[in-house]
Amino acid sequence: MNFDMVTNAGALGAIGIAVNANNVDLNFNNHTFSVSGEFGQAVATIGTSANVWVHNGTISGTQDTGQSGVFVLTSDVTVSDMNFSNVGTAGGVQVQGINITSPSASSYTLTELSGFVIERCQFSSNVVGIALFSPINSGIIRDCAIDSSVQFGISASGRFINVNNMLIENCNISNSGLHGIFTTFYQNNWVIRNCQVSNSGLDGMILAAMQNLLVDNCQVYDSGANGIMVGIRLGNNVEIADTQVFNSGAYALRVDDVENLIVHDCEFTNYIMTGTPVVKIQDVYNGNISNCYVNSLANLADGMVLRNCHGLTVEDCGVNIVCTTTQNIAPVGINLKGSVTGTVLRNCNISGTPSIGINVGLDSLSLNNQGVIIENCNVQGAKQQGICLVEAVSSAVYDSNVMLNSLDGIVTNSCSQCSIRNNNAINNGRYGINDMASSVGTQVYHNFANHNGTDYSGTIPLQIPYSSLSDTTGWYVNVSE
Repeated sequence: MNFDMVTNAGALGAIGIAVNANNVDLNFNNHTFSVSGEFGQAVATIGTSANVWVHNGTISGTQDTGQSGVFVLTSDVTVSDMNFSNVGTAGGVQVQGINITSPSASSYTLTELSGFVIERCQFSSNVVGIALFSPINSGIIRDCAIDSSVQFGISASGRFINVNNMLIENCNISNSGLHGIFTTFYQNNWVIRNCQVSNSGLDGMILAAMQNLLVDNCQVYDSGANGIMVGIRLGNNVEIADTQVFNSGAYALRVDDVENLIVHDCEFTNYIMTGTPVVKIQDVYNGNISNCYVNSLANLADGMVLRNCHGLTVEDCGVNIVCTTTQNIAPVGINLKGSVTGTVLRNCNISGTPSIGINVGLDSLSLNNQGVIIENCNVQGAKQQGICLVEAVSSAVYDSNVMLNSLDGIVTNSCSQCSIRNNNAINNGRYGINDMASSVGTQVYHNFANHNGTDYSGTIPLQIPYSSLSDTTGWYVNVSE
C-alpha cells in the first residue's frame, strides 16, 4: 500500500484509512503503508467506532509530513505489533479524546477517551513516538521500543493536558532528542514500571503535576540533563521504588513541590562533573526516603540536597562523595537548607571525601532550620566538618559517629536550643566537638571524644575522664546537662 496523497480531508486533515464503525480488525498482514506528500493521519479511528484493532504492519513516511501514523480518537482501540518510522509531527501514535462524525467533518468536540492499548510496537525516528492529549481516562502502553524520536519518546504535553489512569510498562525508550517521557499539566494515577530510558538529549523523565504516581523498577541513564524530575508544580502522592539513575548531566533525581513523597530502594549515581546535586528534594511536605544509595563521583556536586522540606524522614541511606579538591561549602553529603522543619536523618552513612558530611545551614532565601534531628548516623573522611549545624533552632544530633574528618567532628554555629548528645567523635583533625560561643541554649552532653586535635571546645567546658573503664587514656565524656 502506497499513498502519495489522500484527499478526504476534514478538521483533522487528510486521512488514509478512516475507521468509522465498531468491531473492526484492521490487519496489515505484514504489509507496509508508505505515506508521502502532505497528509493528516495515515489511520484514524473516528465517529463512534469502538473495539478497533490495528495490528501487524508498518507505517512509514518522511517525518516532516503528516500528523500521526495512527490517530486514536475513540475508546477501546488496540494498536499492536506495528512498526512506525519517520511519521508524525504529532506522534507515531497519537491518542486524543475527540468525537468527530465523519472523515470530512469540519469540526469536532472533546469527549473523554478510555481503554486504549498500545503494545509490542516499534517506533523509530518519529518526531514523537506516542503522543497523549486530553481528555483521556485510561490507557496502557506496554512492551514497546521507542528509538530516536526527534522530540519525545512518550509525551502528554501542552496546556491543560489531562491524562489519567495510565500504565506504561516494559518499554525501552532510547535516543530521544529532548525527553524520554514528558508530561506537563494535571496527570492523575500513573504507573511507570519496568521501563528503561537512555540517552535522552535532555531529561529521561519529566513527570509534572502528578497526582498519585508510581515509578517502579526503572532504569534511566545517560541523560543530557536530568534523569528524573517529578512534581515541579502541585504534585501529590508520589512513589519512586527500586529504580536506578546513572550518569545524568544535571540532577539524577529532582523532586519539587510534592506532598507525600516516598522514595525507597533506589540508586542514584553521577559519574561526570555537573555542579548540581545528584539528588535534590525541594518544597516537599511529608515524606520518606529509605534504603537509597547516592554516589557522586563529580567535584562540586552535593550528594543529596533537602531544601525547604517539612516533615521528611531520610533513613537507612548511604551517600558516597568522591572529591579531589578542598572546597569551602561543596560538595556536601546531605545538605539541609532553606527553612527545613521537622526533618529527620536516621541511620545514614556518609563516606568518601565530601567537604562536609551532613550540613544544616542556610541559603539566601531561607529562615532558620527548625526541628532537624540527626540520629545514629556515621560520617567519616570529610575534608572539613563531619556534621555541621548553622543557625539551627531546636535541632539535635544523637547517637552518631564522626571520625577521620579533617577539621571538626561536630560543630554548631549560632544555634539556639539545640542538643548534641551521646555521640562519638574519634580521630578528627581539629575538634572532636566544637560548640561555638555564639550558640545560645545549646546543650552538649554525654559525648565521647578520642584522639582528636582537641577533643572538645565550647560554652560548656566541663569534661571528666571516663576512668571507670580500663585503658581509657584520651577518652572523655561531657556530662553537663
